[in-house]
Amino acid sequence: MEPPPQRPAKAGLVGVDFYVVWELYDSPFMYAIIQTGGKQYRVAKGDLVDVEKLPIEAGKEVRFNEVLFVGGDSPRVGSPYLPNAEVVGEVVSQFRGEKLIVYKYKRRKGYDKKQGHRQDLTKVKIVDIKSE
Repeated sequence: MEPPPQRPAKAGLVGVDFYVVWELYDSPFMYAIIQTGGKQYRVAKGDLVDVEKLPIEAGKEVRFNEVLFVGGDSPRVGSPYLPNAEVVGEVVSQFRGEKLIVYKYKRRKGYDKKQGHRQDLTKVKIVDIKSE
């Protein structure tokens, strides 16, 4: 087996085999961009995604109907959503994110306030991407 053809290295990829990176990002596998909780996520089959809390128990199925884009061999773009496209996932767990520190301060007024915040999240495993 002969080595892969040499491609020029990009800045920021020092020490990484560019051929491997090229294959990871330019191979025609099915992926989708979904919207949930006011945020957009790029997902592929088998991915684990942390999304805003969903009112579904662990082990149950969740369906995302707000699909903005489906990529792969024949990419499709919605306006804003794709009709008849959905992403099916399974809820793995409900958990809380890392603590964020909220610090408010007003100079020369003797006012400062420190609070902590932990967001409720849901871990979802992507099972299937359906697109017609």
